[in-house]
Amino acid sequence: MTQPLFQSLGAHIVKPDWADRVVSRAYDAMSDAERDEIARNNPWSYLNVTRSPADSAATDAEIQALLTSCGAALERLFEAEVYDPPPTEGLLIYRLALEHHAQTGIVGMMPTEATHDGRIRKHENILPARAELLAQHLEAVGAASSPVALAHVSTPMLTAMINEITATEPALTTSAGAVEQTLWRTTEAQTVALQAELQSLTLYITDGHHRFGAAAVAASKNPGSPHSRVLSVSFPADEQRILAFHRRVRHTNGLSPAELVEALGAVGSITTLVDTPSGHPRPSASGEATVYLDRTWYRFALPEDPTFSPAIDAELLQAKVLAPILGITDPNGDDAIEYLADPVGIAELVERCDRDQGVAFVMHPTTIEQIIAVADSQGLMPPKSSYFEPKPRSGLFVHRFE
Repeated sequence: MTQPLFQSLGAHIVKPDWADRVVSRAYDAMSDAERDEIARNNPWSYLNVTRSPADSAATDAEIQALLTSCGAALERLFEAEVYDPPPTEGLLIYRLALEHHAQTGIVGMMPTEATHDGRIRKHENILPARAELLAQHLEAVGAASSPVALAHVSTPMLTAMINEITATEPALTTSAGAVEQTLWRTTEAQTVALQAELQSLTLYITDGHHRFGAAAVAASKNPGSPHSRVLSVSFPADEQRILAFHRRVRHTNGLSPAELVEALGAVGSITTLVDTPSGHPRPSASGEATVYLDRTWYRFALPEDPTFSPAIDAELLQAKVLAPILGITDPNGDDAIEYLADPVGIAELVERCDRDQGVAFVMHPTTIEQIIAVADSQGLMPPKSSYFEPKPRSGLFVHRFE
């Protein structure tokens, strides 16, 4: 029997006077060092629960010790009565607002099977080892608080229902986690009505492919376990705000700066930038990147190739530059390549390149239309092709698996 989308959850919502201490900023908008410092200095930060073995643990013993500490950190939060218990199961309406942008989504539990029957579509491959580590974390902690982000094309009826709910008193409003966040709990009647309207939607994973895959791994170990459902939030596609993931390669594959510039010029147009506003120029449109090499900025026009449809900048760069020129044939597993989310800052890219004489590529954001087109065609984009901001924060609400 097919499991429905947007199943109810028992959401524990953080109490307002705890929010600033508990709710964490977006995980991948921080460097490893920043996460370490926050977790070390604030025992109440939810980062102590979400610490990934991929960040700091190498051996099996280190992984198990870290996972044990993550579970203990969550228990410490519940023992301190940081969260209000859910009165009943239902859905959440979740609004994120940052600067002049706002997006309002629906939080519920999604069956892992929905990625197999086409109701939930993905556009990225996952690393089995990464999914396994996250599955171990899920099992050790026994709770989820970082929802997988999805996109959907809304309907007039769904929009009207959301507007009616958000006109009522919210369960929580907070600016914790460096973003304005508002939560509403749905009544039983609202839950039933929303679920009926939501079943006909096609959903697209925008952020959290590995978390979705981790749940499937955990569920496969114990069929019928609660991990066959994934904590998720779906936002209207036209409300999505997408930033870029930039690329940096720690070496030049044996090429001198002049030789690398010549090699880039052989596959696309490249020009030196003399006047660079703030020293950090960005590409002005899709099909273009800016390159930082040997303390010099260049504007690089990616080569056109009709076989790439839709033409994703990250895919073109990987196929035409990173693999053949810089030797990055495994963009998922090669330690020589780094992906920096736009909020981390281009200044960080520059600093790292100056330190090891690497090369950086500042990318233009992918569009939601491109992501949907790739997912609909059952295609896959390179890793870290898009960065969605604002991201759902961890620690705002928690679903505990029974």
